[in-house]
Amino acid sequence: ATLTINSCSLLETDTQTCGDEFGLSQLGLSYMFLSFSTALLGVGLLLVAWLVYTAASRVPTLRLVANAMEPVLTLRPQHEWHVHVSHIWSSGQDQAANIKRNLQLMLPGCLVFLDVDDLRDATRLEDYVDQSAALLLFLSRGFFKSRNCLREVRRAAATSKPL
Repeated sequence: ATLTINSCSLLETDTQTCGDEFGLSQLGLSYMFLSFSTALLGVGLLLVAWLVYTAASRVPTLRLVANAMEPVLTLRPQHEWHVHVSHIWSSGQDQAANIKRNLQLMLPGCLVFLDVDDLRDATRLEDYVDQSAALLLFLSRGFFKSRNCLREVRRAAATSKPL
């Protein structure tokens, strides 16, 4: 746009019009290029939005066999999470985080307790197990030697929590 406008300035002694060259004043030419640039930006943003939407819609989700619909997840009033992921930090922390992330992607609305995200008080581990509908054990090296993991397992067994 600047090159064209400057060309008009060089061609004309009257800088208000580009005369026969473009049939527009410099201001009109500026508006034309500004409109074109804005339209191009808008098309680009729409393309990016469409790509993000289609990529998100391709994330596989778990579906019910009976009707191919995503399950409706419910919680009893005493539960805050659908599942509590029990793991030992030293050998299972990264894998447990992946389990949580994938559960939430594949089962939209699934609330997953993971200590690094949700633990506020380690003395209340049993309460966190009680507030979860089920306990998922990620068994890795050292799991059964961890006092905290054993506390979670004992609480789940004592309250007949599904594993």
